[in-house]
Amino acid sequence: MKKIFLLQIILCLSFYFTTAQNCTNWLYIPTQPGYADIGNLNIPGNKLTIEANINRTSFYANGQATTADVVSKHSSPSDANYALRTNHCEITTSNGFFSTPYPCDMDSNKTYHVAMVYDGNSLKYYRNGFMMVSVPASGNLVQNNLKTYIGWLSLQNHNENFIGYINEVRFWNVARTQSELRTYMNISLPGPSTQAGLLAYYTFDNLLNKQGNAAYNGVLGGSAAINQTNTNCTFVADSCKTIPANNPCTFDFSYKQDICNPLSVQFNHIGKTPVNPYWSFGDGITVTGNAAPAHLYTAIGNYIVQYSIQNGACTDTISKSISVKILSEDIIITPDTTICLKATKQLRTLPALNFCWSPTIYLSDPNSPNPVTSTPENITYFFTSEVAGGNLIANGDFNSGNTGFSSEYNFANPNITEGQYFIGTNPQAWNAGLSVCTDHTTGNGNMMLVNGSPAPDVKVWTQSVAVIPNTNYAFSTWIQALYPPNPAQLSFSINGGNLGNLITASLPTCTWKQFYTTWNSGNNTTAIISIVNKNTFVQGNDFALDDISFAPVLIKRDSVKITIDTPQVKTIADTAICPGKPVQLNATGAVNYNWLPVTSLNNAGIANPVATPGDTTEYIVTGINARGCSANDTLNIFTKPAPMVTKSVDSTICKSLPVQLLAGGGTSYSWSPIATLDNPAIATPVASPTGNTTYLVTVTGANNCTTTDSIKIGIHPLPNFNISTDQATCVTRNVVLSAGGGNTYLWSPAALVDNPGISNPLTNITVTTSFIVTITEPTCNYSATLGTTVTVSPPPSVKVFKSNNIDCVFSNAQLTASGADKYVWSPQTGLNNGNIFNPLASIAQQYLVTGTDTITNCTGTAAITVTTVPPFDPAFFVPNAFSPNGDGLNDCFKVKHFGTVKSVDISIFNRMGNLIFHTLNVSDCWDGTYKGSPSDPGNYVYLIKTFNECGENMRKGNLILVR
Repeated sequence: MKKIFLLQIILCLSFYFTTAQNCTNWLYIPTQPGYADIGNLNIPGNKLTIEANINRTSFYANGQATTADVVSKHSSPSDANYALRTNHCEITTSNGFFSTPYPCDMDSNKTYHVAMVYDGNSLKYYRNGFMMVSVPASGNLVQNNLKTYIGWLSLQNHNENFIGYINEVRFWNVARTQSELRTYMNISLPGPSTQAGLLAYYTFDNLLNKQGNAAYNGVLGGSAAINQTNTNCTFVADSCKTIPANNPCTFDFSYKQDICNPLSVQFNHIGKTPVNPYWSFGDGITVTGNAAPAHLYTAIGNYIVQYSIQNGACTDTISKSISVKILSEDIIITPDTTICLKATKQLRTLPALNFCWSPTIYLSDPNSPNPVTSTPENITYFFTSEVAGGNLIANGDFNSGNTGFSSEYNFANPNITEGQYFIGTNPQAWNAGLSVCTDHTTGNGNMMLVNGSPAPDVKVWTQSVAVIPNTNYAFSTWIQALYPPNPAQLSFSINGGNLGNLITASLPTCTWKQFYTTWNSGNNTTAIISIVNKNTFVQGNDFALDDISFAPVLIKRDSVKITIDTPQVKTIADTAICPGKPVQLNATGAVNYNWLPVTSLNNAGIANPVATPGDTTEYIVTGINARGCSANDTLNIFTKPAPMVTKSVDSTICKSLPVQLLAGGGTSYSWSPIATLDNPAIATPVASPTGNTTYLVTVTGANNCTTTDSIKIGIHPLPNFNISTDQATCVTRNVVLSAGGGNTYLWSPAALVDNPGISNPLTNITVTTSFIVTITEPTCNYSATLGTTVTVSPPPSVKVFKSNNIDCVFSNAQLTASGADKYVWSPQTGLNNGNIFNPLASIAQQYLVTGTDTITNCTGTAAITVTTVPPFDPAFFVPNAFSPNGDGLNDCFKVKHFGTVKSVDISIFNRMGNLIFHTLNVSDCWDGTYKGSPSDPGNYVYLIKTFNECGENMRKGNLILVR
C-alpha cells in the first residue's frame, strides 16, 4: 500500500456548519467521460479565484488519485489558464508554469470546499477555508482557445475525470481572501449578479450561469447529470484526512540550485539513512538508489518532485512543487560599458553569499565578486549569485543587548569560568586575558562574547523563527577568536539537525570571518535555529559572534556587456610615386589623427595630409575616436627611380649667335623658356638667347618620373667702352687721357700724345684740343670710337703790394695780392695768415705769393720784399685853433694822425700858465671848458709828449680858442 505524507505539520482543525446548502441540485459524474462544458471562459490579468464544493465518491479505472480535474482550462503546463484539481492547482503565466505542492490527501465520500487563489505574488490552494499549500508565482495569466470543463480535462485524452458530485462552482477575476472564501463556502452566494469580480456561477438545478452572462451557460457531456442528490452533503470544515497513527513520515528532502548552473539542482535526503530511495523530478526523469542526486533541468519552471523511501512494509512518498528559477535583477553595479582595446574594466557587484561568473575568460580573478576584465573582444558576462532576502533573526547584531535569543550558557559579567557569555563591546573588559577586539557591525557596537565549555552539542545561541514551507534559507554568522589557543569549533543546527561544515574561528585573534550554510524548509513552518558548540578542549575556545542572519535565499542573475571600441582606422592602399612628387594621404574611421613620420608631411595632425617623401617611406596613422580609443593603419609610399639626366655644359656665347643644347637619359624632353628655342620638345634644341638665359629641361623616363636640370647660356657682355671726360688744364701742364673696355687703342691726333696705342697716353698741349680714340675687343670683335676735349687755360696775372716797411714805429707791413681767387704765401713764417690775399708781415724778407684761378685751377706767382728802415720821430697833426660853439664843426681840440706810439701826454695851459686840461689818452679831446665852465676865447699853449720805439718826443705850440 502507498501512503502519502506531507512533512508540513498542518493541524487537523475542524469545525462544523449547519448543513445550509441544497443536497439535491448537484452535478453528478458517475463514470468517464462526464462533464459540464461552459465554453471559452478566459480569465486575463494576474488575479483569479475558482472555487467549488465536491464529494469524490471513487476513482475510475486506471485513474490517478491526485489528478482528478474539478475545473480545467488547459491541456499542458504551457497553456494552463487555470486548473483546479482535488489536491492542488496550476496556472501558466508570462513568467512560466506554477503548480502548488500536494498536501495531505482527502477522504472519499466526504464533501469539501476547494479553491485556488492567484494574487500576482503567489498561487494558493485552499481546502475547507484552510490555506493548505502555496508557491510564489507572478506574471499575467496566459490565454488559450480551449473550452472550460467542469469535472474533466480540456484535452480529454487523459484519465483525469472527476468521479462524484460537484456544486457551487464560482469563477472570479479577483483574488478572494480567506475570510471571503469561508463566508460562503457551504452556502449559496447572495445576489450573484452584483458580486464584484464574479464571472460565472453554477448551482446545478440547471446549467444557467447564475451570474447572468448567458455566453457561459453550460452544456452536459458524457455520463454527467444535474439535479442529483449528494447523499453525503453534510459539511465538516476540517483540513486533513485521517492520518494513521503508526508509521509516521519521519524524513524530508532539501534541494539547492547550483550557483554556476541554476538549472542543475542538488537534492539531499534529510533524516535517517533511507532505504530504496526513489526520485521523480517532475520532468519525466527518475532516479533510484541515490539519496543525494543532482539533476539537470532543461528549462526554468515549477516541477512536481516526488521522493519515496521504504518505510517498513510501506513506501512513504513526499511530493513537492519546486521552483527552478533565476531572478533577473540588477546585482551588477557596473553598467554596460564600452572600453578601448587593451584597456581594462573593473566589474562591481552587490554583496552575495555565493556567486559565479560566466564566462570566466579574461577575468583577473573569477573567484572575486569584483574582478577586472581585460577582454579584447565584445563579451557579455553573467553574474549569478545567492542573495539573502530579509533577515528573520531578531537582534542578530546584539545591539539590543541580551534579548531575542536563548543560550544554554550562563549570562555573566565578568567572566570567571567556561560556559559563560556576555553581550558587550570590549572582550578585555569582560575577561582581562582576552584580546581587545571590536564588533563586526559598526566597530563600536555589541557582540556576543563567549567563553566556551568543553561540553559538546551545547546550544550557544538559539532562536525560533517562522518559515515558509519548501523555501531555501541561508543561515550565516560572523565569528572571531578572542584568545589564540584552541579556536572555537561550532556548527549550525536547525530543528535539532546539524548543517554544513564546522564553524572555525580564524587566527590571529580579532579576525572576523563569515560562515554560512543553506537549508530548505521542506514542509516546516517553524525553524529552531541554533549555533552549537563542537569543541571539547578546556583551554581556549574563546570567541565572539556577530551579525547572525537567517534569510530566504534567492538565485539572482544579471549581466553586463563589455563592448570593445576599436576605431576602424583605414588609410589608402600602398602607392608608388616619383621622387619629390606630393601624394594626398587619407584616413577614415576616427575623429583625430596623428601620422608618423611627420617629416615630409604638410600637416601630421589631420586626416588627409599631403606627403612629399624623398624616398620610400612607411607611414603609420593613429586614429583616435570620440571615446579616446585608438587604432593604427599603415601604408607604404614607394618612390620610383628618377631618370639620370645627361646634358651639355654651361657656356657663354657672343650676342646673336645660336648655340645647340643637349640632354639625355629619358624618353621625352621639355625645355623652357621656349621663346628662344627652335624646338622645346626634343633632346637637342638650338637656342638663340638675347641675354643670359638658364634653360630648364624636364626629362621624363619610361616610368613617367621626371628629373629637371638646367643649362646656363651666358651672353658675352657688350664691352664697356669708355673714355675720360672732357678736361681742363693750364698751359705747360701734362694731361693724362684714358680709355677702357677694350684690348687695342688708337688715339688721334697721334702727334699730340706721347703714345697713341695705349689706353692712357700723356699730352702737353698749349691750346684747347679734341682727341678721339678707336677701341677694339677681340673675343666678339666689338669696337667703338669715342672722343674727349682738353681745354687749355692761361695762368692768372698775380700782383702784390705792401703798405710800408718795418721801422721803430711800424712793426708790421700790410701785404696785398690781386689777380687770382686763392692765394698761398711763402714763406709763411712772419705772416699772420699765409692763405689770405692780405696778410700782415712782421719779418723783413722777400715774400712769394701763388695765386690760383679757381675756375681754371691755373696758377700765377709774384714776389715782394719787406725791409727795415732806421728810427724816426713820430709824425702827428696838431690843429692851431678850434671853435667849441656846439655847431658840430671843430668843437673839440684833438691831436690827429699819430704815428706808431706807445703812449702820449697832452697838457693845455692858459696864458697865466695854469694847467686847464690834461690827458694820457690819445683819443681824448679838449672841449674848451675848465672845471665845467667855458674858457675864454684867446690864446692857449699846448704841450704834447709822445713815446714810441724810437724814444720820447715833445712838441709845444699855441692854440687859439675861437667863440
